[in-house]
Amino acid sequence: MKYRFFIPLVVVAALIFISCATETADVIQPTAIENIHFLPANIMLGTANIMLGNLDGRVPAEPMEDVASDQVLLKQTNPGIAPIQSSPYGQTYSAWAADWWTWALEAPASAHPLLDATGENCGVNQSGQVWFLAGSFVGPVTRKCTVPAGQALFFPLINAFYGAFLNDPPATRIPEFIRAQVKCIEDAVFPLVEIDGVAVVNPEQYLEKSVIFHVQLPENNIFGVGANVIPDLRLSPSVDQGFYLVVPPLTPGAHTIKWQASSANCGFGQDITYNLTVVE
Repeated sequence: MKYRFFIPLVVVAALIFISCATETADVIQPTAIENIHFLPANIMLGTANIMLGNLDGRVPAEPMEDVASDQVLLKQTNPGIAPIQSSPYGQTYSAWAADWWTWALEAPASAHPLLDATGENCGVNQSGQVWFLAGSFVGPVTRKCTVPAGQALFFPLINAFYGAFLNDPPATRIPEFIRAQVKCIEDAVFPLVEIDGVAVVNPEQYLEKSVIFHVQLPENNIFGVGANVIPDLRLSPSVDQGFYLVVPPLTPGAHTIKWQASSANCGFGQDITYNLTVVE
């Protein structure tokens, strides 16, 4: 019997086969499933993929209509949010998504951003010029968070992750297989996405498919399992697919970011409010 976990993240998530997150648990409780690798969160494990032949992980821009193309462009433009085809702060969205999952899954369960109902853990393991915001494994949340001035924001509206075990059959550790496990996220809908009361137009355009990456879980991991379940506590290869935003540094002061998203095919949703205070 092998253990496989699926994590829907963006965060609360439980992907295709199971949802392991509960509102009362301090860690995600594993469920045994034959021959499948999944974890719960805005994930499949439990978020990110590149389709075969799209090896840089970028999502091709959809062609504009010849008629009224300026109006089409206007509908897809959100001033201040980095375009999905861009490389904000030196990386593609696909690379940032891989970094986001590494940050999320390598955090200790005792102070985990995905299990945080108040925002007290929003500063855990933050580094560099981009600050990560998290989804939730504990249902709808309203968080308060202090962010240093000059920090850009990167966060998933909803995402799915798949991480293979080192002892998985070879056929289930290839790009085609692992990427297929997170495609369910593509049906996501977004009842609400707002930054300081301004709606984000067409959030569906921010779909990324991550580069292939690797995750080293800590002993005190969010799944509450050891190397006897996940060999070497390593998820490799891993992928994600999801909808993310890159927001440039906000001005000092108070800001509010809200998003609601759900995926019928993946079977989970997110309802997140961040009340941010940007300080110099």
